Amino acid sequence: MGGLRWASLVRSIGIDPGTRSFSVFGLEDGRPFLDEDIPSEEVARDPDVLLDLLEEAEPDIVVGPSGYGLPLKWAHELTEEDLFLLVLRKPEDRGIPVLEGLVEMARRAGRRKLPMVFIPSVIQMPTVPRYRKLNRIDMGTADKLAVTVLAIQECSEVHGLSYDEVNLIVVEAGGAYTSLVAVREGRIVDGIGGSQGALGYMSHGRMDGEVAYLYGGFPKTRLFEGGVVDIAGDRGLRPEEWPSRAREDERARDAWELFFEEVEKFARALTASVPEPVEVVLSGRLTEVPEIRAEMERRLSSIAPVRKLVGFGARAKTPAQGEAVIGDGLMGGRYGELVEHMGIRGAKGTVLDYVLIGGWADVLERYGIRARLIYGDGA
Repeated sequence: MGGLRWASLVRSIGIDPGTRSFSVFGLEDGRPFLDEDIPSEEVARDPDVLLDLLEEAEPDIVVGPSGYGLPLKWAHELTEEDLFLLVLRKPEDRGIPVLEGLVEMARRAGRRKLPMVFIPSVIQMPTVPRYRKLNRIDMGTADKLAVTVLAIQECSEVHGLSYDEVNLIVVEAGGAYTSLVAVREGRIVDGIGGSQGALGYMSHGRMDGEVAYLYGGFPKTRLFEGGVVDIAGDRGLRPEEWPSRAREDERARDAWELFFEEVEKFARALTASVPEPVEVVLSGRLTEVPEIRAEMERRLSSIAPVRKLVGFGARAKTPAQGEAVIGDGLMGGRYGELVEHMGIRGAKGTVLDYVLIGGWADVLERYGIRARLIYGDGA
């Protein structure tokens, strides 16, 4: 990626587009200088609220909300294809504030020439073997990659390990999705994204192929259904209320048992990719609830010691903190060695490149996406 200004003292900002809020977190030489949360609906109504805040902070680099990921691209370089790839939203799909706010903010950031860069997701990382990517899209979105960067740095510091000694599994249990990422020798080698694996608080996680077939197509909002709140029969159920509800109500209890069992199953599945993790690192909205975190620790402690990600002790969510670390590293700051070790600069392609199912090229053409061959034989 060209155009980066290398500096010894870097002001780097990360942005996490959460389902409920956009977190904004800034680092200068490893010290926080910005820590804000803005409601997603407010950003969807007026992205300039966020962009004004960024301009006032005078950063050297901003790691933008990258959704499904791009291989290191500046906001002013984004094409219409890039904007589609960030959110994978059909033109007719509306009503998801975080996605609408993300796209419009990216457009305006480019017009303002803000130093905003977009980062890859797990499937675009060169450290993930190609065979693990086949027929996959969501191996962990860009924000999950950012959380993992933060977890690697923190594991290295806590245990006194070099980056190539860091082996871990990251469990990100957010307010909508549950994702897991595997790290071996300080590099991301595998991942199970929120739409691929375990039940989420709002999302059903993986979908039975027969269910998808019978639906015959559905809006993006369906990916935010079928999770804990729907099983419990109360979409207004707050995570803090769930433990007590599970003790009293059979539906909430079934959601409890399924959620934790699936987290454990998929964490164990990732031990095929990282057989001896130093630890299992927990992050995300649900892990802020003591009873939920305790149950995760109980279920996962037989895999490896379990630790909650601390980060910089900020109000901003951990993905934004991780993105600020990445930005610093890309500019050659304090975390430059970590970013280079992980191979983030080597990310390439799109999240849609690895599907080898009949008719996929026609699907891509429908959305104006150029098909990219991963094998030389034309497959």
